[in-house]
Amino acid sequence: MNWIKHYDEETGIEQNLPQLDDGSKDSVEDVIRNNADIIYNMMYSGLELAIINKLPRVATVAIQDIIFHIDKDQYKSKLELCLEYFQSPELEEYEKCATIVKLLKLL
Repeated sequence: MNWIKHYDEETGIEQNLPQLDDGSKDSVEDVIRNNADIIYNMMYSGLELAIINKLPRVATVAIQDIIFHIDKDQYKSKLELCLEYFQSPELEEYEKCATIVKLLKLL
């Protein structure tokens, strides 16, 4: 996996984002499905950055030269998805879950 630097002119934030396209002909949906752990972790860390810094949006990953952003009006629903993911019996990431609950209270 490669990492790219992404500067968001709207927020003034520079982030390192995973470039999830390995040059294969997989569809975007396949890339997302095959990289769920990376995507959820990037959503989690991006949303934490965005909420603490009161940003209107945050970038999460790059797939096939597309930068995926989460806008402020989606923060709650995306945090809830992250919470569901990190609560799964296979992961049980309770520290992340506790942080997500705190972030939800800040919205």
